[in-house]
Amino acid sequence: MAVDRKESHIPTDLTSAAVNVLNSVLPGEDLPWLPRKPGPLGRGIRALALLAATPALLVLLGVDLLLAPLTRRTRLSNAYRVIARRD
Repeated sequence: MAVDRKESHIPTDLTSAAVNVLNSVLPGEDLPWLPRKPGPLGRGIRALALLAATPALLVLLGVDLLLAPLTRRTRLSNAYRVIARRD
């Protein structure tokens, strides 16, 4: 087992939270594991809403990057990532 330690914070907390909120309120994506495909109206609404949200997401990404030096030093930053591989 190998252990590699690096800087723990990846500055996408606000952006990821906003995308999670969008995913929870918008019509579902066309994902292969879902029981049925979304209709054309749902796909159109989702596409337009994501397009409309893009400027806000870009602003949040900028805020994430600006706050990164501060949030790295607090307990509020993301902690770690585990990557496992089975031989």
